[in-house]
Amino acid sequence: MTLELADRQLEDVVSKRAAARLRAFRRDAERLLPGRVTEVVLFGSRARGEARRDSDYDVAVFVEGLEESWPTTRVLVEASYPHLVKGYYISPVALPSDFIARKEAALAYAIAREGIKVP
Repeated sequence: MTLELADRQLEDVVSKRAAARLRAFRRDAERLLPGRVTEVVLFGSRARGEARRDSDYDVAVFVEGLEESWPTTRVLVEASYPHLVKGYYISPVALPSDFIARKEAALAYAIAREGIKVP
């Protein structure tokens, strides 16, 4: 899956430390879901540059072969805990790898409009 998103980098909207945490979270997700994570995208207030100091980091994790979102989201939430302890509230949601292409939900449009890839 190749997402066409705005040409912005994480460091354009979050601190270097936050960007490093988001990249580490991506590695954690890839370790827990080997060969299934197709993309990780920051969206929401942090991606728009409208975040408050206490805002969370909304992260869409696109997963190949995802049938039910909640069990996988729960695994990702557990993976986000070490980052929470360090002060980075990563709020992940697991989505099918073709979620954006289907354009069935307002969330798909929001991610496509404001999302920033987490490399």
